[in-house]
Amino acid sequence: MKKLFLFCVMGMALEGTGFCEELSYKLFFFMGTVETRRGTETWHKAVLNSVLLPSDEIRTGPGSAAELRDADKSIIKLKENTQLTIQRFDSEESVFKVWAGRIWMRMIRLKYGNMRTSIHTPTAVAGLRGTEFATGVWLDGTSDFFVFEGALG
Repeated sequence: MKKLFLFCVMGMALEGTGFCEELSYKLFFFMGTVETRRGTETWHKAVLNSVLLPSDEIRTGPGSAAELRDADKSIIKLKENTQLTIQRFDSEESVFKVWAGRIWMRMIRLKYGNMRTSIHTPTAVAGLRGTEFATGVWLDGTSDFFVFEGALG
């Protein structure tokens, strides 16, 4: 009986881990100075393959870059001097805040169908329907949105 209980608990733990990984991003690649933080914790040096969840942040320094991927192989590339917060990432919607710098995204969404994606910057909010786009937040505070495939709403 104890073995059956332990087996069930282990199965639930593994199932929960898989679910968590599906609704998160992993740090797939980085070069240079890249830091992450969870919630309001202090910034710390990035670790390859670390998992980023909603409310986590990542930032790149001068001459640095990073690439995040989710379970569907959607990609977020951060250029140098960029700060990004994953505000929401679930089966209905992805919301990201770009505080500074430039990002490029390719959203696949094979598992979740037609998930909505929103990008927030200090001066704008954009709803995106599509798979490939880029956002830039410049030193003067202006924001640019480039849609390579899809539509900006």
